[in-house]
Amino acid sequence: MNEDSQGHIEWRNVGEPESLALLPRDQLIVVIDQQGQSAGQVTPILRMLGYDAVTLRSGMTAWTQTPESLETIQTINAADYPVVR
Repeated sequence: MNEDSQGHIEWRNVGEPESLALLPRDQLIVVIDQQGQSAGQVTPILRMLGYDAVTLRSGMTAWTQTPESLETIQTINAADYPVVR
């Protein structure tokens, strides 16, 4: 199976029919990765397939505060980025 117990689907497997069958067609899908790069490639593919998908800007660093991500989080907060759909 391409999904783990928390709903994680590897980006390499997202186009597999069994993976796509797990995704809701009637709900927003937020694609998340470590820094937003791979998610930014998966999101347009999902949108072309008819899913309502968006990428979490800056990935997990946008919401996980660690010593390594603190500077990035502070920069994002200071920039006051809008949420875009």
